[in-house]
Amino acid sequence: FVIWELRFRDPIFDLRLFKNLQFSNIIITRLIGFSVGGSLFFLMPFYLQLVKNFEPANVGLVLFPGALGMAFVSSLSGRISDKFGIKKFVVSGLVINVVCLFLISSFDSNTNIFFLMPVLLMNGCGMGLWATPNNTAAMNSVNQTSFSSVSAMLNLIRTVGMGSSLALSSAIVSSTMIANGFEPDFSRDMFSLEKIDVFLKGFRYSFITFSIIGFIPLILSLFSKELVRK
Repeated sequence: FVIWELRFRDPIFDLRLFKNLQFSNIIITRLIGFSVGGSLFFLMPFYLQLVKNFEPANVGLVLFPGALGMAFVSSLSGRISDKFGIKKFVVSGLVINVVCLFLISSFDSNTNIFFLMPVLLMNGCGMGLWATPNNTAAMNSVNQTSFSSVSAMLNLIRTVGMGSSLALSSAIVSSTMIANGFEPDFSRDMFSLEKIDVFLKGFRYSFITFSIIGFIPLILSLFSKELVRK
């Protein structure tokens, strides 16, 4: 695929863009940022249904503040970052996400819903704070002739990041359960108290892992240069 794409002047996936180190920095930040954030969307519904014993409809209501926070903040962060600078918004959003992942790793069967929902809201706001400015930074780092290709690439990177988080988080939780003598069966009627404890252990390992990985895009963003709007 790489060899084939490099043969054409207008490829589907323009790998020549990665010669630009600033663009590569932005794309890696986006990939890992969505990877660490995507783990929440996969594991949290299991936690709420299997550990907190919520019905699926109530799970949606609990998760809604996070989605609302991301939608609201992302609609503002793009415009405001054009005025005050992109870098500080990306760094601030990633810091919030890392902190939230550490907090989520401490969730257990006794976690109060009035603590849980604000953390999810804050995490959504953090993702909204960095994702849109990151998108703008990617556009600012290339020529206008590459805008359509980069726009498609940004969507692809987001999807790959979210998908990789599902694979890694499920692998961590499943391997933890297998190592403790339990089948990684997530059906509700198969969960005993002992299995819940083991699931929570894997849940904790997963979010600690992602919170540590979250320092990578944070460091990359700290050492990136500010980009002005074209």
